[in-house]
Amino acid sequence: MPNNLTATSDGFGYMGLGLVGALLKVDLFLATVVNGPSNPIVISDLSGLNNTADIAIKDDLLFTSLFNSDQIAVLDTDNDQVDPFPYVFPFPAGIRADNPNSQLFDGVQSLAIRPGVSGVDFTGADIYFITGISEQLGSVDSTLQTQ
Repeated sequence: MPNNLTATSDGFGYMGLGLVGALLKVDLFLATVVNGPSNPIVISDLSGLNNTADIAIKDDLLFTSLFNSDQIAVLDTDNDQVDPFPYVFPFPAGIRADNPNSQLFDGVQSLAIRPGVSGVDFTGADIYFITGISEQLGSVDSTLQTQ
């Protein structure tokens, strides 16, 4: 069950692969599948549920929500590398951001990226999310991993 298709400026489209932490990729110019269900881009362990519910793209970075683990993962769309430097691990979000050992989760769902340049156009959070279970608005400052 794929989710919404999100396009890059260079003509590729990404979408979540149902209930697991993986993405599908298509070439929108050539109308071909680059990474399909048999060879997805793996974001998290495929043996468990971790729905990639939403995708937001800024420049060459793709941010995807990991619903069941309350995280936001990063992918470099130039080479499809997961957790590219300096983003060496997913951002915690939702309940597990405050308590990583919690048996509960909020279900990070919808994502939005603040336009502009951090430190120039704004300070603070640049990624906003809505949780699917508690229906709360949250935010992450992605520059904290890059300083």
